[in-house]
Amino acid sequence: MIGILFHGPEIFDTGWGQKILELSGECKPECMLGGTMGRTAVIDHALEGAVEVPGLKPSGCLRELAIRCNRIIIASYAKSQNSGHVFAATIMERAGIGGPTIFLECNSMTLAAWNQPDHELLDLFGAEGFRMVEPYKDGGSIWAGGGDVLRRVRAAEPGDFILLNGIIVGEAVSEDVVIVSRNGQIIDIRGANIKQHGVEHLGEVDLRNIKIDSTRSIRGTEYTPRRVDRESGTGVAFINHSAFDIYEAAKGISGAVAVGDDTSAICADILYRFNIPVLGIVDGDRDALLNSNLASKGSVKLVVKSDDEFGSVVQDKIFNGRNRIEMDFNDVVEWVAQLADDEGLLVDRMM
Repeated sequence: MIGILFHGPEIFDTGWGQKILELSGECKPECMLGGTMGRTAVIDHALEGAVEVPGLKPSGCLRELAIRCNRIIIASYAKSQNSGHVFAATIMERAGIGGPTIFLECNSMTLAAWNQPDHELLDLFGAEGFRMVEPYKDGGSIWAGGGDVLRRVRAAEPGDFILLNGIIVGEAVSEDVVIVSRNGQIIDIRGANIKQHGVEHLGEVDLRNIKIDSTRSIRGTEYTPRRVDRESGTGVAFINHSAFDIYEAAKGISGAVAVGDDTSAICADILYRFNIPVLGIVDGDRDALLNSNLASKGSVKLVVKSDDEFGSVVQDKIFNGRNRIEMDFNDVVEWVAQLADDEGLLVDRMM
């Protein structure tokens, strides 16, 4: 049995995910995917029945597939050959699986093999034009010094956003980006311009195990959103600078309040598929991590002087510190707008 781990939305938007499924044989392969935008691409391409999204990290998906399957394919369409192979090496190291595994990097048309070679799969994808390269070797990306923990972002390029657990904490100005933490707090990001408000939202972190991404866009390929019928929900979710939690937060809701320019754009784009409106609380500092203006009918954008400051007020006074309340979405919109006006923070309201 073949197990396939897909990574990222681009593998589906370019058609490679579907082609790999077709090439993998007559028996239906076990397929998994980790990641929010990859899950969105699965919906857009109507692949929900073919690709499982268990909510695990990629390394967790890989371990699960290794239990069910005797040979594994990892497939991505990365921003560069180096980026793709760094990703594959990282999750192979963390998953610790021992069976035949090949990695297909479909942008550069390269492949790498781990453990004992699976000649049938190597010949299959070699015939499709994939060129074999040596697996990426980690020269040591995490180390300690003077009480600090340091971690190199191995595939960063100037202009990339640096994300920790899905939160933007900086923008790379060099290919050599090193994150420094002390006592669980990020204190420096060498080779990048730090976005302090993102660092503050992270709180305490374990730099050795935190998920790190470097990218200019979380979905850099063209796509057509697919609307999905679903039962109408109740209640309103509160999403504060953490759009990548949206699928879990959005279960059974009628609307969402999102804090942050990029968070609002990402939430609105994803929830457009389910006809769920979003109230976006923004202050105009969007990084355009996702180049999308999709939003369901009834969505509203409130431009305030500081989305961080006002988001805290909203969660405290309206959501009572929680991440969900049972209220009508339109009532929440009116309450939030009035609160912003009362606080003297409302700059503009755009329907």
